[in-house]
Amino acid sequence: MTWSFLRAAGITAYLLLWLSTCLGLMGSGRLAAGLGVGAERWWMEAHRWLGLLGMAFTAAHMGGLLVDDYVPFSWAALLVPGAAPVRTGGAALGTLAVYGFLVAVAAAGLRRRLGAGAWQVLHALSVTAFGLALAHGVRTGTDAGLPWMRAMYAGTGTVFLGLCLYRAFNAWQAAWAGNGQAVRGRRLAGVPGRDRW
Repeated sequence: MTWSFLRAAGITAYLLLWLSTCLGLMGSGRLAAGLGVGAERWWMEAHRWLGLLGMAFTAAHMGGLLVDDYVPFSWAALLVPGAAPVRTGGAALGTLAVYGFLVAVAAAGLRRRLGAGAWQVLHALSVTAFGLALAHGVRTGTDAGLPWMRAMYAGTGTVFLGLCLYRAFNAWQAAWAGNGQAVRGRRLAGVPGRDRW
């Protein structure tokens, strides 16, 4: 019974965090901006609440490991990467993913105090954390070898990677446009400077 709960909580946490991460990547890439102010606000609220719900299921998954009779985990095994009694490497990835998500959630809560630059850097850890969560599921999940689980990981991983590339392209395009505006501004002002196109 506990093992079934652990698996269900872990898979649910993974899917919720995947949805939250994907919505965040799409929102930060301004895909949601064209929907209007109300829809964009709803989009980002969904990103936030799905992330928090995903973390709640992650806590349930970890809590279940503490009370499981088959392979009991200690607090140290849960919280220290590499201290798990079984599947040590994969479990360490899960622990690191949790820390990454916790930093991202804390940064979102402290956004006004941190300032835009620091908040963006810290909140971006959620992308790395999801990558670690995906690797954790593939390496550690007892059902990872089943066809439907392989299909789920392949599908969610492909969408995630595609959105990361979309976001990176978006950032590159914005930086390129900004560089072009700076060069044009120098020319209009008669400031000497070499083009770095």
